[in-house]
Parts: sequence; structure tokens; C-alpha cells
Amino acid sequence: MQELTVRLIAIVKGVLDRQTKPKETYWLTRFVLLRLLGFVYLFAWLSLALQVRALIGYHGILPADLFLQKVHAYGSGFWQLPSLFWLGINDTVLVIGAWTGVALSIVVLFGYANAIILEETTDTSIAIRHGKAVFNLHKLMLPRS
Repeated sequence: MQELTVRLIAIVKGVLDRQTKPKETYWLTRFVLLRLLGFVYLFAWLSLALQVRALIGYHGILPADLFLQKVHAYGSGFWQLPSLFWLGINDTVLVIGAWTGVALSIVVLFGYANAIILEETTDTSIAIRHGKAVFNLHKLMLPRS
């Protein structure tokens, strides 16, 4: 019984020590990296949006519809080259896709994308910590053989 009491006190002391220590967070790193990623994506998608017709449009350097036809002719298809463009492709779809990428990169740049990620991460880490605490408590209560 004395050993059980000592273990219980040690667990409580460890929990209290963790609560009094400042938590290490990486909010600044996450903030900067996600904004930089959004910045890079913004210019990559903007560049594509301005040049998509000349590059892979119907009269472009390498028309995407001809490329998909050649891929399909070799027996490959969606499983070898997954893309939404298998459903249908024309210049309008290409331009809309590129401008959608611009819009989504602006969302990342302004930080609206990481709120969902943080919410899921926080819930998951709480569940994992709870599971570890229950497991450790269960181990504590088991009699030793």
C-alpha cells in the first residue's frame, strides 16, 4: 500500500510540474512557415493562371487534351495519372483551376487554412494524452507478480 501511495504522489507531482512549466509552442514558426508557403503558392498559381492558355491550352505549346489522349492511347489512364481533367478539359477549365489555386493560396497566406489543422491537432493530442494517462493509471493499479 505504501508503494502505491508513493507512486500516486509521484504521478500527481509530475502532472503538477508539467502544468507549472511554460508550454513550448511553435506558434511563431508555424505562423511564418504557413505564410511563406502561401506566398510561394500565390506566385506559382498566379504565374500559371497568366500563362496556362499559352502553355497547355488548346493552341498552347503542349496542349493538355492531346497529352491526355496520348496517355490514354498507351493504356494508362486515371490510375497512372490521376487528375480531374480526365472528366473534361478546355481552356476555361484550365483558367478556372489556376485561379482557384490563386484563391486558395491567398487563404493560406492570410492564415485561414491553419485553423482547421490546429483544431484537429489539438483534439488528437488531447485524446492521445488522455489515453496515455489512462494506460499509466491502469498499469499503476495492476498488482505486480
